[in-house]
Amino acid sequence: MKGNIVFLDSGMTVGHPLFERNNHRASTRETTYNAERDPSLDFVKGLLVLGMIAYHAGVSFIPDTRVRSILLDGLLNFVSGSWVFICGLIITTHYHSRFQTEARDVSIRLWVRAVKLILLFSVLNLLVILLGVRPSSELLNHTTLAKVFIHGDGKLSSFGILLGIGYVLLLGPLFLAFRMTGVAVSIMAIVTEEYLVQTGHVIPGNYWIVLCGLAGMTIGATIWPSFVKVICVIPHKRWMLILMALSAVGAYYAVSIGWSVNRGHLPVYLWGVAGVLAALYLSHGWFVSMPTINGWLRLVGRYSLISYLFQMALFRLALSAQSFLAVALPYWWMFVIVVLMVSVMISLLDREIRKNVIFQKSYQLVFG
Repeated sequence: MKGNIVFLDSGMTVGHPLFERNNHRASTRETTYNAERDPSLDFVKGLLVLGMIAYHAGVSFIPDTRVRSILLDGLLNFVSGSWVFICGLIITTHYHSRFQTEARDVSIRLWVRAVKLILLFSVLNLLVILLGVRPSSELLNHTTLAKVFIHGDGKLSSFGILLGIGYVLLLGPLFLAFRMTGVAVSIMAIVTEEYLVQTGHVIPGNYWIVLCGLAGMTIGATIWPSFVKVICVIPHKRWMLILMALSAVGAYYAVSIGWSVNRGHLPVYLWGVAGVLAALYLSHGWFVSMPTINGWLRLVGRYSLISYLFQMALFRLALSAQSFLAVALPYWWMFVIVVLMVSVMISLLDREIRKNVIFQKSYQLVFG
């Protein structure tokens, strides 16, 4: 018992959508997980960390362009947009009710998190320059700064997803304040983006990321409450939801791979992202009886930002080692090694945060 909340071995709190079907498998114990966290969403984020590692390993260690294209532009194409989509989803599901009574506090919290991510993006890119990975002339002038911070040029900077999510968080309070207007504007913006793509225009990276976040906010404000209600109140209909999600995923892959529709076509891309995330979210119900796998994925998902930064550093070191040794490092070896190293690092980090108050406050200051 902690804070008058009963916690379960599965990591679920009483009343969670998946609890009622699995309460016979769970026993109470003390845990440091926040009762406000959605364990199924942490589970999804853990799976996305694995997808992210597989994606970045493919970028660096698959020499065959055809195989690399199938993996990155096909099977794992949903990964990048999923992170921003989830960010938007959390804003309108987790903060909506609190915003009604604590608008100022919620706004400050979201804006502070946004500023932290934007500063982290800036510091990391300065570090990349200082380490000589990228020439300073590419970033430290007003023209390239505008391209990076306004347009989002991935060739001139690294860690661009942090900047995009920061912008989505900045927009969060505005969306919460004008909820249905935000939904209408988001839909119009996505439709406009598709029209511009169809007419030959190139959509800047930051705009694309923000639209993914707005799509997540829109789903969180409209469809998501009914989705969770069905899981809670009518659990036998989960199979229907799973079939619908898998059908959406199948249709997405048929269109994106079969017809070579890239992620620039946001309506199709977001259809796939929503389908994949819904299927992964629903699949958590089968993993609650596997405490080792379930706990590991949820832990990695909880520290997804740290996992992202750490795996990027590991791949950079691996590329340097590959160049220095003049050998080709196998894709699967690198994937497994990075997954294991990220898992060990996250476990050590979590242990320190649990037992060391100073470490916990420092982590919260930077990443909270």
